[in-house]
Amino acid sequence: SIFILVVYLYYLNQDPSCGSSGDTIGSCQVVYDSLWSYRYDAAYTNEWWRFVTYIFLHAGVTHLVSNLFLQIVIGVPLEMVHGPWRPFLLYILGGIAGSTCVSVFDERTNTVGASAACYALMGAHVANIFNYYSIMPFAWVRIIFFSFIFLVDVTVSLYNKYGNDNASSTSYTSHIGGLLLGVVLGFVVLDELDRRVSDTFKMVKNCIAITLTFSWFTFALIWNLVNPQPT
Repeated sequence: SIFILVVYLYYLNQDPSCGSSGDTIGSCQVVYDSLWSYRYDAAYTNEWWRFVTYIFLHAGVTHLVSNLFLQIVIGVPLEMVHGPWRPFLLYILGGIAGSTCVSVFDERTNTVGASAACYALMGAHVANIFNYYSIMPFAWVRIIFFSFIFLVDVTVSLYNKYGNDNASSTSYTSHIGGLLLGVVLGFVVLDELDRRVSDTFKMVKNCIAITLTFSWFTFALIWNLVNPQPT
């Protein structure tokens, strides 16, 4: 979170438009032109690092604050239970899942921001609730809380996309990709604590989750190698 904030302040110093309340088209262009942003032609130009590094850039203060909020509210509790590395792995993979979804379903879109990675943490928290539902206090309250956050974000996203006079540059395809990655892989990565469940069920669940994750990333890699978007 601190690193993301420092990066944002660096670009804000270069372009004051990065301090706008939203990431509308044309604002904070210095971020989108950065070597680290995700660009639709990243595969075509062999700049594969962009599929990851875009999560550390933000083009608007609202986008930044909302992602920092999610990192603290969702990420910190996960770290307190599972340590820092498991949530961090899901965070990074969620970001990659978001950019690969954009490359496949929203091909001509450039994007920045940690929303996909934050959504992966949200999805992982949902998986965590189901993993430990029998021993987790206030499980229903947690489900309602995350459902509320998701519905609010979807509502705001739809308004920014279709109801706002200033068209949003955010790609919501990445949000979906991050969320699904967090749910699917969260069943595996966060399944480390003792609980009453058969080894067979656990093995089958883990195999399905790993297979789905590996299949998607393999498909996305082949798609971008065979069908790169030219500059």
